Amino acid sequence: MISLSGKLVRINIADTGADIPADKLDIVFEPFVQLGSTASNRTGLGLDLDIARTLVLMRHGSVEAHSDGPDRGASFTVTLPIAPLEALTLEHRRT
Repeated sequence: MISLSGKLVRINIADTGADIPADKLDIVFEPFVQLGSTASNRTGLGLDLDIARTLVLMRHGSVEAHSDGPDRGASFTVTLPIAPLEALTLEHRRT
């Protein structure tokens, strides 16, 4: 879901997979963190959320994780400032 609020855009991504325990919400964006998987079924390096957070922070935004409890999935909210059209046009001309 995408919503606008003043000069911010919020993007909410939700899934119905495994939840994130409340005590792990703060570490889920750390590099190499893989929750809910055993060594035998892990794929990847656990960098996806760290990279996503880094990209969002580079654009002066924020990203948050939320879970409503066991077997209720998880959601992530990305909040970014909306750039004025003039700024987008100037940035495009520089590249």
